[in-house]
Formats: sequence, C-alpha cells, structure tokens
Amino acid sequence: MSDGRLDQASGMRRLFGRRAAQWSLAITGAGGTTVTLNLASALARQGQRVLILDRSRGEAATALGLSARYELAHVLDGDKTLREVLLEGPEGITLLPAARGLARCNAEGATREHLANGLGPDAAPFDVWLVNGLPPPAEPGRETDLLLVAAPTQESITRAYTLLKEIAREGVGQRFRLVVDRAPSESAALATYRNVADAARRFLCAQLDYCGYLPHEGGPRRMRVAGHAAQLVDALSPRGHAFALLAASVVPGSAPMLPRALPIS
Repeated sequence: MSDGRLDQASGMRRLFGRRAAQWSLAITGAGGTTVTLNLASALARQGQRVLILDRSRGEAATALGLSARYELAHVLDGDKTLREVLLEGPEGITLLPAARGLARCNAEGATREHLANGLGPDAAPFDVWLVNGLPPPAEPGRETDLLLVAAPTQESITRAYTLLKEIAREGVGQRFRLVVDRAPSESAALATYRNVADAARRFLCAQLDYCGYLPHEGGPRRMRVAGHAAQLVDALSPRGHAFALLAASVVPGSAPMLPRALPIS
C-alpha cells in the first residue's frame, strides 16, 4: 500500500475510531431525517461530536440550510478530500452526504474497514456516527445499532414492519430499537410499539427495544446557517426535551429512558 493510501486508511480510522464504532447508530423509517437531525442536535448539546452520514438525496442538507455539491463517492474516487466534502451545520453537527457512496459500499458488500481505504487524513475524531438511512452491512463481530422510527398510524406501522423485513434479509443490523414519532400520548406510543414488536417477534424472530416517543408539541425554530434558514426543534419545548432523553438513552453508558424491552401483550 502506498504512503498516501496508508494516510487515507489512518484518517478514516481516526474518523470512525474505537469509540465512534461503539457509538454508531443508523436511523430509518417515517420521518427518519427529521429524527436524525434533531437527535444529532441533542447529542451535540450533551457534548458529543456528531457526524451524520446522509443517505438521503440532499434532504438532510436542505433541512439544515446547506448545499451539498459533493459526497462520499467523490472521496472514494479520489476526486475530493474529506475536508472538501464535509458540511458544517448548526449546533456542532457535521454532515457527510453519502447516498451514492454508501450505496456502492452496500452493493460491494463493503464494511467500515473498506471505507477506511477511501477517505483521507483530514478526518477528525467523532464521538457519535449517525447514519441517516440504512447502514452498510455490519462487519463480522461488530454490531450496528438501528433505530426505527414509526408514527401511530396503520400506514406507518406497516412500513416499519416492511423495513424490519428488509433489514433482517440484508443482515445490516443485529440490535433493533424503535421510537414513536408524533404520538399524542405514551399509551398511543406503547400501542404502536407493541404492534410492530409483536409482528417482528412472531414472523422475524427479532427483538425490538422501546426507546420512548416524541410528542407533537414543540415547533421548529429558525436559525441562519451560511445565509440560509435552518429548522431544528426548540430544545426547551416538550419535543426538544424528548429528543434530549432519546439522546441520553442511545449513547452507551447512559441511563436508559425506559426499560429496554416491554412485555408484549
């Protein structure tokens, strides 16, 4: 391997180092981008350095008032450095557009170690790595936590179960969690969780852990980012408080907000 190639691998390992690998989380489902961005904001307020690998086609960047000209695929091809591709968002959030790059990794069955060969030495260490969308296949012996987002509607519940089937088929995750978004009450959230978890247990032999719910209350607040308007939930609102609790529950070593798994009736 050339010296440049070694530098690239070293840079990627610093980016997704031991701590980051332990604190990686993929988020998918109805409203997944909104949950990803606000969870990243809540984690950053708790002192975490957050990187989002965005699998959407510019949705996350637009929501933060940013414009993505390049993405992970350009770095893997050697056309751009990581520093040229990373986007600095509000509240300490860093975004790496990665729709084509991670799709390529999935198609090639690549792992994070494979990505280490493609990114350069400009990467700084991050405490938390959030994937907005399904992650690349997990490396043997290394789990990728996956947070499934569902709303308390039949359409969303059906979509959540369909995603679980896809996840189980692709083998991209071994630990599944669920958060219920925009639930009117705790009881409605628990009913949604039990509906999805019961189907996952019966038909997929999968365990689904409950991570609470995000209420309707708490509108977005507008801020200026590089001359554009970005929207994130007000941290002082009930919805912002729920994101703070969710952030504490998904970081290993923090006290869980609720028991990891509730009885399924």
